[in-house]
Amino acid sequence: MKRSNKLIFILCIVLASLICTPSCSLEMGKTYTITYDANGADDGSVPADQSKIGNLKLTLASNTGNLVRDKYVFGGWNTQADGKGTNYAEGAAFTDNADTTLYAKWIPDGYTITYDVDEGTNHTNNPATYTIETETIELLAATRTGYTFVGWYDAESEGNKVTHIEIGSSGDITLYARWEIKSYTISYDKNDATGGTVPGGHTAEHGTLVTLATNSGNLSRNHYTFGGWNTRTDGRGTDYAVGGDFIAVEDTVLYAKWNAQTYEITYDLDDGDNAGTNPLTYTIETATFALEDATKTGYSFIGWFDIDKEKVEVIHQGSTGAIILEAHWQINQYTISFNSAGGSSVDSIVQDYGTAVIEPDEPTKNGYTFNDWEPVFPATMPAENLTLTAQWDTNTYTIAYELHDGTNDNSNPTTYTIEEETIELVDMIPVQAYQSAVIWCTLS
Repeated sequence: MKRSNKLIFILCIVLASLICTPSCSLEMGKTYTITYDANGADDGSVPADQSKIGNLKLTLASNTGNLVRDKYVFGGWNTQADGKGTNYAEGAAFTDNADTTLYAKWIPDGYTITYDVDEGTNHTNNPATYTIETETIELLAATRTGYTFVGWYDAESEGNKVTHIEIGSSGDITLYARWEIKSYTISYDKNDATGGTVPGGHTAEHGTLVTLATNSGNLSRNHYTFGGWNTRTDGRGTDYAVGGDFIAVEDTVLYAKWNAQTYEITYDLDDGDNAGTNPLTYTIETATFALEDATKTGYSFIGWFDIDKEKVEVIHQGSTGAIILEAHWQINQYTISFNSAGGSSVDSIVQDYGTAVIEPDEPTKNGYTFNDWEPVFPATMPAENLTLTAQWDTNTYTIAYELHDGTNDNSNPTTYTIEEETIELVDMIPVQAYQSAVIWCTLS
């Protein structure tokens, strides 16, 4: 049997020499030892050493001795004890030409950390898992609206406070958040009041319904009326009525809300018309504004005057009290001009608006009779300049013929006007045979 094994060995060397390079053939004659190390195992045994011949592959041992280590899982073999070398699985091919120690690779068990936050929110950096090798974990605070975080505990009630999970710890962990409800103060601010006192404040736990105070101290402010409470000094926050409900969610200062008193502006227009942009009311906070002119037919606006006869052009911010403004007017003069349309001239009339106007004498025009003015002459002076144009009727004149027993030609007209073309009269028919010509003559 030994002779047979020796023969096989020699045969292998011969075959290897036929297929190997010079360096390869040198390795074929060498034998290397592969040793296994338990590397901290708590139980079991390492596989037997193995011999590796030159460049031939070696099939590595599996965990035949059932190596175990508390809180770790066997993960194959590694060339370094700390597992940072080359990994080899059980039964893997090994090709290195060197004596080698392979260490059992231990993978730490993973454990879960469960957080019972009791309606709160866990910190995003608190880990959900860890291992026995995890560096010490400093637990971070959870948050919950209206509550102060007391800490993490290992029991739902009582138990021990847990601030960290030390390296080397093991096992699944459940941590319970413990809370202390916050208490808030609700106080009141007079907010520029010029009289009275603020009511006392309240202390209430988070979410508690509080009945707000009334204006029991009779707070007052010149030119303002009390309008309840507000979360901002300028009154642009949330309004709360006196005696209303308020839910405590944080420390809160409620400010007296002041509504500016409204004052009327009365305009005495003296039959004029006010500008639509002139306001009828204002407050102490109203921005400074200029008064617009009023209008009145036939008059020029002089300005607005107060009860002290002082002219008022603007109402400044900060003013107070009811205001009466009187419109002052200057009557306008207007001119009536006459266009005689070829007739005799008529002098213009200049008078105050609304005064009675006396109609002038009628103009005259040769060949015409005066009819009227267009437009019609007004009884009083209108609120505008006018030009009146004379309207004429053309006169019609009669032509009478003294025939002296003769006969007139039918084509001779019996009337005429100044506007007609020149009339050529047809001679009269003679009465006697001896009358050879008839001459028309005008009678003077």
